[in-house]
Amino acid sequence: MANVHYAKIGDVWKHLPLAEVLGIERPGRYWESHAGSSSYPLTRSPQRDYGVFHFLERAGLSSALKGSAYRRLLCLRERGRTPPTYPGSPLIAMELLGDGAEFVFCDLDGQSLATIAEDARALEVPASRVRLVQGDGVSTLDGEIACLTEEEAFATFLHVDPYLPLESGRGGETPLGLFAGAAERGVGCMLWYGFDARDTRALVPDALRERIAGGAWYGEVCLHAEDLSEVGFDPGVLGCGVVVCNVGQDALAACSRLGEELIEAYAGAQLLNGRDGALEFQEGNF
Repeated sequence: MANVHYAKIGDVWKHLPLAEVLGIERPGRYWESHAGSSSYPLTRSPQRDYGVFHFLERAGLSSALKGSAYRRLLCLRERGRTPPTYPGSPLIAMELLGDGAEFVFCDLDGQSLATIAEDARALEVPASRVRLVQGDGVSTLDGEIACLTEEEAFATFLHVDPYLPLESGRGGETPLGLFAGAAERGVGCMLWYGFDARDTRALVPDALRERIAGGAWYGEVCLHAEDLSEVGFDPGVLGCGVVVCNVGQDALAACSRLGEELIEAYAGAQLLNGRDGALEFQEGNF
């Protein structure tokens, strides 16, 4: 299992909007550059307590969170008790889009890809519709996006989920560049990014403003602190954001509402060390 950040607050504000967009848009193709595992054992930890477990405890108080596609997927596993597993983005996509879609999942870790293959079989998604690529997802998908027809581009959704969105991959392109290129081709897409200090918060949005001429929406959640040293506890990230391009207004409005309701769910929250765990939400377009 290469990803140790699953079910933390960064995952909540990744999978919550991702699941909503996929449920509304229903793309015919779903491609992922940094897939990770299909699912993870949902054990307790201070970071996951602040992340998905706090979400599950408070989501029922909000109609938007309660009815979200993300919570419905979690509740399929919950059944009145702690969910035994946490769905990664590949499983979220396969459960929501079913056997009518085509999937490409890229990751450097072969064990992570093996979990995707196993869950695809369990969901009865035909093997011919799931392609697993053990390699650099940025260079792989950058080349494939360049070959899409206009019609194919409009039917494709790309999820770019890097740890370092501005770092060049093996082919020389950055994850941010992959996302921007896909957006320019008309591909529906979402990019996740995290930050550990407010003075680095604008790096990704500012870089994208130079590449994308309109049509992008972003939403960020962040703790009330300047950096993690001020917090005194590492919840995974100080804050994180998603950038979404080429999806309909219904999907964007849903993401906006989920961000606002997530902040309400974290009102009064405390971190393990007793410090303020409330979040703020910022959104905009560029």
